[in-house]
Amino acid sequence: MIFILALLLPLVLDAQSTKVKGRVTDADTGEGIPFVGVYYKGTTIGISTDLDGNYSIETRDPAAQVLTASILGYDTQEVKVQQHAFQVINFQLKTTNNHLNASLVKPDNRRMKQMLKRINERKPYNDPELKDAYNCDVYSRMELDLTDPQSQIPFNNFWKQFDFTLAYMDTSVVSGQPYLPVMISESKARKYHGRRPYVNKEIIEANRISGIEDENFLSQFTGTMHLKTNFYQDFINVFEQRIPSPLISTGFLYYDYYLIDSLQIDGRKTYYIRFHPGKLVSSPVFDGEMKIDAEDYALREIHAKLARTGTINWVRDLVIDNEHQRVDSTWFYKNDKMYIDMCLFLTDSTNLTSFIGNRQIAYGKPEFSLPKDNRMLNEMTGQVLVKFDADKSPAYWQEVRPFPLSAKEEGIYEMVDQVKDVPFYKGAYSVVEMFINSYLNIGKIGFGPVDQLISRNEQEGVRVLLGARTSPQFSKRVRYMVYGAYGFKDRGFKAGAQMEYLFSKDPERKLSVSGRHDMEQFGRGTNLATSGNIFSSVLSRGGDKRCTVNEYKIKYEHESSMNFNQTFEVLGRMIYGNQYVPLVRYAPDQAFEKGMEPPLETVPRFGYTQFHYGARLSWEETVLRGHFIKTYAHTKYPIIVLDLAGALHGLMSDYSYLRTELTCNYKLPLPPAGNIRFILNTGTIFGNVPYPLLKLHEGNGTHGLDKTAFACMDYYEFASDTWATLFAEYNMGGFILGKIPLLRKLDMREVFGCKVAWGMLSDRNNGTPGTTQAYSAPMLFPQWNYTRKDGTVVEKVMEPLNTPYIEVHAGLSNILRLFRVDANWRLTHRDTARQNFSVTFGFEASF
Repeated sequence: MIFILALLLPLVLDAQSTKVKGRVTDADTGEGIPFVGVYYKGTTIGISTDLDGNYSIETRDPAAQVLTASILGYDTQEVKVQQHAFQVINFQLKTTNNHLNASLVKPDNRRMKQMLKRINERKPYNDPELKDAYNCDVYSRMELDLTDPQSQIPFNNFWKQFDFTLAYMDTSVVSGQPYLPVMISESKARKYHGRRPYVNKEIIEANRISGIEDENFLSQFTGTMHLKTNFYQDFINVFEQRIPSPLISTGFLYYDYYLIDSLQIDGRKTYYIRFHPGKLVSSPVFDGEMKIDAEDYALREIHAKLARTGTINWVRDLVIDNEHQRVDSTWFYKNDKMYIDMCLFLTDSTNLTSFIGNRQIAYGKPEFSLPKDNRMLNEMTGQVLVKFDADKSPAYWQEVRPFPLSAKEEGIYEMVDQVKDVPFYKGAYSVVEMFINSYLNIGKIGFGPVDQLISRNEQEGVRVLLGARTSPQFSKRVRYMVYGAYGFKDRGFKAGAQMEYLFSKDPERKLSVSGRHDMEQFGRGTNLATSGNIFSSVLSRGGDKRCTVNEYKIKYEHESSMNFNQTFEVLGRMIYGNQYVPLVRYAPDQAFEKGMEPPLETVPRFGYTQFHYGARLSWEETVLRGHFIKTYAHTKYPIIVLDLAGALHGLMSDYSYLRTELTCNYKLPLPPAGNIRFILNTGTIFGNVPYPLLKLHEGNGTHGLDKTAFACMDYYEFASDTWATLFAEYNMGGFILGKIPLLRKLDMREVFGCKVAWGMLSDRNNGTPGTTQAYSAPMLFPQWNYTRKDGTVVEKVMEPLNTPYIEVHAGLSNILRLFRVDANWRLTHRDTARQNFSVTFGFEASF
C-alpha cells in the first residue's frame, strides 16, 4: 500500500553516493562531544556534530576517502572510508597529552542578534526572490523509497515476485535504514522570475518518470515551483507547518546560536555557526549549522534538520541542505536538497508503512533579466509543460545532470517500471486508490463510491447505492459516471449520470454535463462526510428534512491563469414538496380583500433554471492537478470567491431573482502558536423567491464534524435574503499541551473557534405563518414539533436572523493523528433550540 500512498507526496532526492553516519564521543566518559569538525581530508566537505555528538555526511566527490574528526582539546582521528557505500563510523576521541582544556562553546545570542540584523538588512540584495528579475536552468531529481521492505513485508511468496528489486537496495545516511526505490523522476526546466511585472513561470523542457502512472498529479511537480526552500523567508512551509528559519530577525526566540569558527571559502571570510532549539521551545524548529559570508552577510550554506521539540505528523526525519553561490557579484541558488523519512502508522518507532523521499534541485546558467520577447510568458498560466520529446536520449540526460549516474542508478528506472507489471502491485494500487478516491478501479471501470454503498436517513430509511465511472485507462479526456440508489422506507429509486470532458489539464478547461433524480437536504454544510454515507448515518441525531429533486446541470470550468479561475453553469431544478419540506402558500382569493384569511393551497412542486457565474481569485497558490480533479493545497494570501446566480420568470423558471455572494477565506499564521482560519461570507438575494431558494443557514443534523455548518443549528431553522457569516477557528498546534509533560507525548492540539451568522429578511420573502407578510410570500415557512430531553414539546418555525446567531467550540485535534473531538455551545436563540450543546466527532488528518 505504501507504493501508492507515497505517490501523493511532493518529495525528491539525489541518488547513491558515499554515505557515512556515526557519533563522536569522549573516549574516557563515553559522552557525546558537540561541535566536532567531521570532514574529508584534503577537501572542503564536512559538517559539525550536534549537541549529542551525532553526525551524518554524504558526498559524490571521489576525493572523499579519509574522514577526519577534530576539535580543540582532543587528538585528531582519521578513518579511511569505503567509497560509494554506506557505513557507520564512530569516533572515540582522547584528550590531548598536554592536558589543554577542551573548548567550551556557549550560546552567543547577544552577538547573533547583531548578525541576524545585518543578514536581514542585506536580504534585499542577497535573497534571489527579491531580485528584479532572473531566469535560470533548473534540474530536479525525485525519488521515493520504501523503507526496509523485507521487514515491512516478511512474506517469502511476495519476494519471489520482487526478487529482481533486491539488487537495487540502498541505505539512508540519516536513519541507517535500508530502502528500495519505488518511484524515480527527473526533469529539466527553465525558470523565469520577475517582480515588476510579477512573473513566476517555469517551462519544463524534458521530463522522465518511472514507477508511477503518468495521470497522477505528482508528475506535475518535478520542477521547482512548489518544492524549493528559501531560508531568507521568515518561515519555511513544510507540510502545512511553518518552521522558523534560523535567519529570521527574531531567531533568538527559537534558537541558541554558537559561533564555531571563521573560515576562508573561495578567498572570502565566512562565519561557521551552529543553531539549536531554545530550551523553552515546544513547536517544530530546526537543528543544524550554516555558513554566512562575512562581507555580504549572505547565506552560503545551511544544513537544517527537524528537531525533536515539536511534531509534524508522520514525519520522523526532515533534513534540508541549501547551497548558494556568488555570481557576478551577487548571490544566487546553487543546490537545494530535502530528505524526509515518513511513517504512516500511529507510532514513529515502527517500520510498518514507512518510506523516504529525497530531492535534489540544481540551478545553472542564471541571468538577471527576463527575455525581451515575453509573449510566451504572458500567455502561460503558471507551470506549463511545453510539448517535448518524452524519449530524450541517455546522452541528453548525462549532459543536463549536475552529476553523473552510475550504471546501478541508471538501472533503477527499468527496475521501477518492472514493479508496475507485478500482479501484487496492481492489486495494491487499486486498493489504496479506492481509499483515496472512494472508487475501486478494475481496468477501465471504477466501482463506488464505497463510502456511500449503504447509509440511512429518516426519509429513505436504509439506502443502498451502486455506482460506476470510467478510469483513466478508458480515457484521459472524457469520464462517464452513473449511479443508482434505492430507499427501503420510501421504496423509491434514484439515479444519476454525468459526463466530463477535459479540454486541457494545465490550465484546466473542463466541461461537465449531469442529471439526477434523487433526495437532497437543503441548508447543510459542504462537508460530504456529514451526509449520505456510513459515517453520517452512525452519528445522525435526527432532524433530516429531505425532498425529491430532478436536476440537470451544464458546467464549464475555465482556468484563466494560475490565480484566476472562472465557472459558467446552467442549473435546472424541479423541487417536489413532501411532509418534511412542505410547499404551502396562501391561495389568491377574493375573501382576502374582504378582510378574511385566504385559504391555504399545497404546491406539489416548483422549478427554475439558474444561470451561474463564479470567479475565484488567489495568489501564489499551490495547485495539485490530477485528471478531472484539481485540488487547491496552500496559499499564504486570502482567497476571494464571487458568485452570481439568477433566473428569469418564464424562461423555464417559476420565479425571477438575482443572488450575489462574496466569500473570503484566509489562514493567518501565528507561529509558533498555531494559526487562525477566517471564512467570511456575505450576500443578498434580489427578488421574490420561495424559502428553499433563500439563504438557509447551514445546520448539522449529525454529531459529525462539519467546519462549514453550525453544530447546534437544525436544518431549516433560520433563513435570510441578506446575510453575513463569520467562521473563525484558532488551532494552537499543541502550543499549550506541548509544554505539559504528561500530555506532550500524546501530540494533541488545542482548537478554539467561534461561528457567527446575522441576516435580514425582506417582507416580500417572509413566509412566517400568521404574519401579514406571509400573505404575499411565495411559500409559507415550514413548522415542526420536537421533544426536548425534559419531555417538553416545542413548536418550531423557520425564522429570520434579526438577532445574530453565535456559537463557540473548543476541542482536541490530532488524537491518534487522525481524530478530532469538539464541544459546541450555542450562545443565542437558546429558548427554542432543540439543543444548546453538542459534541462532534470527525476525522482530521493533517501534518
